[in-house]
Amino acid sequence: MGPPPVIGIVCDGLRPDCVTELLMPNLHAFAREGTRFMNHRSVFPTSTRVCTSSLITGVYPRRHGLAANALFAREMKPPRVITTGQSENLIDWERALKGRLLMRRTFFQILGKNAGAILHCVSSGSAYLWNARKPARLLHPDLHWPEELRAEAEEACGPVPPAGAPDLKRCEYMLRLATEHVLPKMKPRALILHLSEPDSIQHGIGVGGSVHRQTLRGLDRLLGKFFERLDETGVRRRANILVTSDHGASSVTAMVDLEGEMEKAGLKGMGTAWTVAHSEGAALFYARRGGLKRLAPVAEFLRRAPWAGPLFSRDGKDGKGLLPGTFALGLAGCGGARGPDLLMPFQWEDEGDGLCYSSVNNKGSGGTHGSCSPWELHNFCAASGPAFHKNKEVTRPSGNIDIAPTILALAGRPVPAGMDGRPLHEGMRGAKVPKEKPVAETFEAADPGASPEYLQTLRRTRVGKRFFLDWAKLERS
Repeated sequence: MGPPPVIGIVCDGLRPDCVTELLMPNLHAFAREGTRFMNHRSVFPTSTRVCTSSLITGVYPRRHGLAANALFAREMKPPRVITTGQSENLIDWERALKGRLLMRRTFFQILGKNAGAILHCVSSGSAYLWNARKPARLLHPDLHWPEELRAEAEEACGPVPPAGAPDLKRCEYMLRLATEHVLPKMKPRALILHLSEPDSIQHGIGVGGSVHRQTLRGLDRLLGKFFERLDETGVRRRANILVTSDHGASSVTAMVDLEGEMEKAGLKGMGTAWTVAHSEGAALFYARRGGLKRLAPVAEFLRRAPWAGPLFSRDGKDGKGLLPGTFALGLAGCGGARGPDLLMPFQWEDEGDGLCYSSVNNKGSGGTHGSCSPWELHNFCAASGPAFHKNKEVTRPSGNIDIAPTILALAGRPVPAGMDGRPLHEGMRGAKVPKEKPVAETFEAADPGASPEYLQTLRRTRVGKRFFLDWAKLERS
């Protein structure tokens, strides 16, 4: 008999401060009775497809090559901006990349053909990334692999419901399909359920308010029923269960028409010498002619814009970017061979439930993510099962990059040396916990000749060879 099955549930956009006894009693009890990772961190940009790629590869974005929810695909002919939320765009880009959509292997590839299953009701692009190279079985409302899986799912639970606001019926369908068909019939070594709430409703209405609270309670009821069904079938006694989120969320303070603002400012070369790709909480700039210097006027303009956050550019020395007064992309774990030349997260404010400016290329005007706000970087993670401690809170920082190595360790597979993350040993019974003391690191960047004066500050926490971004911000005089 092999290792117990691993079940991973990703509640898209779930902030840890939402998991309270009042709002989400079932998930709160799950975390309290098992192990809760109190300082869990997303990756930057805090965008779904970026986070998905780190969750499945165990590496920072600079190493897996999926830079943002919208990016400039240099390898395509002609090169163009694509949104990664649509699987057909990723398929076209994958073809231009000669089959290497992600630059690192996923944990599903390491587990082996058909050892895993994915039930997914977010974007088709995210679903396609979860099953990069098709090692697992996948069901998504618009995407499935292999072909016969859709018929099997419909025979077991009927057709996938249409999308809703909130999207709880689709979440319920996927959870029910897991207990009624996938776990008993397919018996995967690892099952991932990526649920669309609360992210779906947050984009429309933001964080907080009665509808948001009702959605959280509705999602929690579905999770409670799922846990009950696992108890009834005996699966919960054997399975190791991880519940996490890919990122947090902010409420939108204002929407920004980025191209319109740059045209009004008279910036030259947009679309020819350089290109911008933006969605939600971040914008990526790519030099096309004339090298990085063509982006210097863009960086100067952004520093003056009240809606623009800290700037990151191609890596220089000592955490500084090659463009004056910017951070190195690598300081935040992004950049790399496929990364942009200049990256701008939108500005955030630490008020109320967290506020942030947003690109007009957002799924709604209520909520957003993608920036380096602490409200978006701090995400939820808890685990329960025979491999995990009971009634334990882990305060040492952890993050998205640790999920893939943890799943591999739980499945009895060695963790590849090339992963940036490591198993969540702090929460695991009998595990040897490395003696790693968290160290707070603060970095600053400024251009002494700039007017008005400004200061960029980035805070991250280093734990051994890993680091976790806490926040970064630009302050103007």
